[in-house]
Amino acid sequence: MKNEDRTVLTSLLVQMCRDMFAPNGEAFDELAGAASIEDRENLLASAIGLSGSTVRGALVVVARPSFFKLTYPSELGVPRSDDDVADWGGEVANQLLGRIKNRLSTYGLDFTTSTPTVVRGDRLQLRIDEANTIRRNLSIRAERVDRHFEIERDDDQPLLANGATGTATPEGHAFLF
Repeated sequence: MKNEDRTVLTSLLVQMCRDMFAPNGEAFDELAGAASIEDRENLLASAIGLSGSTVRGALVVVARPSFFKLTYPSELGVPRSDDDVADWGGEVANQLLGRIKNRLSTYGLDFTTSTPTVVRGDRLQLRIDEANTIRRNLSIRAERVDRHFEIERDDDQPLLANGATGTATPEGHAFLF
C-alpha cells in the first residue's frame, strides 16, 4: 500500500469510528502502541472479509465485551445475554466496513462483504500483512477497541488510483429506483 493510500485510508477509518461511536463529541482518543497482556484477557474479535474484481481484504475489530455492551444500540434495550453482545460485535464490524465501502466507492473501488464472524478468547493475536494493513487503537468512553483493516489491490495499481470521483451516500439513507 502506498503512503498516500495509507494516509487517506487511516483518516477514513478514524472518521468512520468517530461517526459511529462518538457522534455527539464524546470522548474519543487514538492510542499509541500495543496493549499489555493484562489488557488482552476476555476479548471478542469480529472479522469480516471483502473481495472484489481487483481488491481483497478484511476488517477485524477487537475489544472486551464491555466495549460492545457500552456501544449497544439503545433502541435495542439492554443486551440480555453474551450472545446478544457477540451479535452486536459482528454487527459493529459489518456496519464499520459498510461505511468504509461507501467512502471507497467514491474512489471507484467496489467490493462485496462476507458475513461477520465473532470469536471469544484471551491474548488473541492476528497475523497480518503489515504492508497492506492499517492498525488503529482507540479509546471510546474509556474502553479500548483495536481495528485492523487490510486491503490489497491485485492489479498492481495504487489502491486509490482514480482519486475521489464522487460523493458517498450518507449512512442511513436509501435510494430506491
